Amino acid sequence: MTTVLFLETSFRVGGTEMSLSRLIQGMDRSRFRPMLCCFYERGPLGEKMKNAGVTVYENLARGRLDFTAPWKLWKLLKKEKVDILYMVNQPLIQFWGTACAIAAGVRVRIAGIGSMGKVHRVRRRLFINRLVFPFVTRVRALSFTHKNYLVREEKIPAGKI
Repeated sequence: MTTVLFLETSFRVGGTEMSLSRLIQGMDRSRFRPMLCCFYERGPLGEKMKNAGVTVYENLARGRLDFTAPWKLWKLLKKEKVDILYMVNQPLIQFWGTACAIAAGVRVRIAGIGSMGKVHRVRRRLFINRLVFPFVTRVRALSFTHKNYLVREEKIPAGKI
């Protein structure tokens, strides 16, 4: 069975979280063991996942500068023998998720990008993307238009998307 860990900051109600919630609930449980890990609190959708039988980890970090969080994430990836790490596109998650996954031997690292154009802290996000994307196995885009944007504007190789 393939263990897939979805890594988020928290699982509140939002577009990305709703999409991931549907993905997790629709996974074939005879082939996949989905898990959710939230750096902070699990939020209402995380609670819903827990009630649906998904293993949910939370509170790995007490804040952005909690440098024990990467250690906790690395231990979790090793303990659960994670095969695939799916990370949302937030600088903290992308950076630590990619670094810890490589250190833990997670062979498939997927970055889910759900934004296009101007977003909060865009320069930092683009810097982190360019830093970690050479080490990410695949990048998930929302549509063909989104894929074209990612290739053109964020310089992600089309073959990775």
